[in-house]
Amino acid sequence: LLSWSYGFAKGSDYRTKKGGPTKKGREILAARLPLTDTTVLRGSIAPTEIRANGIIIGTNVIYAAIHQFGGKAGRGRKVTIPARPYLMFQDEDITYLEMTLVNYILTGSI
Repeated sequence: LLSWSYGFAKGSDYRTKKGGPTKKGREILAARLPLTDTTVLRGSIAPTEIRANGIIIGTNVIYAAIHQFGGKAGRGRKVTIPARPYLMFQDEDITYLEMTLVNYILTGSI
C-alpha cells in the first residue's frame, strides 16, 4: 500500500485536516500502482555492456536497487520497502536483445 504522504502534499484537497485521505483521495491512491507514477525507472533500463557470454542490462536510477531487492530505506533506515522486481527477462525481450546484439556487431556500440 502507498502512504498518504506519497500521494498528496499537506494542504491538498484530498487530505483531511488531520492528514488522512478524503474519500476522493482514497480513490485516487487506490488507482495508482507502485513504480508506474513517472516511468523514469522503466525508461532508464537499457543494455550497458556486451560480453562474450551475454549482455549486461541495467539502470543508473539511484533508487532502482531498493525497488528490485527491497530493504530498509529513509532516514535511519526505519522504512521497509518491499521487493518489487522490475528487471527480469521475458520472452518479448528476445527480439530487442537480438537487435541490440546485431547493432553492436555492425557498429561496435550499444
